Amino acid sequence: MDKENTSSQKVSEEKVVRDRSVRLFTYLPELTELNAKTTRTIDQYEKVLWFSNIAHEIGCHCIAWGPVDEEKSDVWIEIKKPRLKALPEVPEELKPWVDLKEVQDSSLEFPDLRQRITVNIPG
Repeated sequence: MDKENTSSQKVSEEKVVRDRSVRLFTYLPELTELNAKTTRTIDQYEKVLWFSNIAHEIGCHCIAWGPVDEEKSDVWIEIKKPRLKALPEVPEELKPWVDLKEVQDSSLEFPDLRQRITVNIPG
């Protein structure tokens, strides 16, 4: 009889634990949903990216552009990080005229040149 009581108690405890777990995992998403702001129109977003604005370049892929590969069927937009070419070395005679940080900044088309430099003349 003791074995039956112990066995039924274990089953009862497992049911309680399972029930509590189910209620917890039901509660958590509902709690998250309460705190989340529902967006109903695109006007409510800070920024919207249209498929037509994605560059048709090597390394860019958009599902709206045509046939979908099996590999990319779940991918809507993919933009691969470009490989930047190594910068040429700045010649010694030009180094005083440029800021080396600007030379390394790939967002600039050209670095700004200084208007004047100071040159020490040996003498």
